[in-house]
Amino acid sequence: MHRITGSRGRLTAVLGVLAVIAAVAVSPAFGRQGNVSAHNGGVPKSANLKLGKTLFIAACGGCHTLAAAGTKGKRGGNLGSEPSGYTAIVTQIKYGGDGMPAFGTAFAKSQIVAIAAYVSKSTPYSGASAD
Repeated sequence: MHRITGSRGRLTAVLGVLAVIAAVAVSPAFGRQGNVSAHNGGVPKSANLKLGKTLFIAACGGCHTLAAAGTKGKRGGNLGSEPSGYTAIVTQIKYGGDGMPAFGTAFAKSQIVAIAAYVSKSTPYSGASAD
C-alpha cells in the first residue's frame, strides 16, 4: 500500500470519497440488505453487501485489487490474496496503517460495515461469497 502524500493529495482523496458517499446515499440501492450467510465470520447480518461492493469499487478499487469487484488497483494490496477477517478489515478502514490512510471519519459506521463485510466475503479465505 502506498501513502497519499501532501495535504493536496489527502484533500483530493477525501473529497473523492465524500463524493462517492453522497452519490451512494441517494442511490436507489442504498439501504437494501445483501444476503449474508449464517456462517458469517463475525459479519453483522445487517451488513449491506451491495452497498459495500458499490463503495469498494468507487472508493477503494483505485488502489486495491479485488477480483470479485473487478478492480485492479496497484497502489494497495491484492485483497483477494491477503487473509483478513472482518474485524481486521474494519480496523484497517477506520485507522489505516501500512501506507493506507484512515477513512474512519470519511465513512459512516454502516458504510464501513458494508465495505468490510463485502471484502471479507469476497476473499477465498472467508468461506463465503458476497455475490
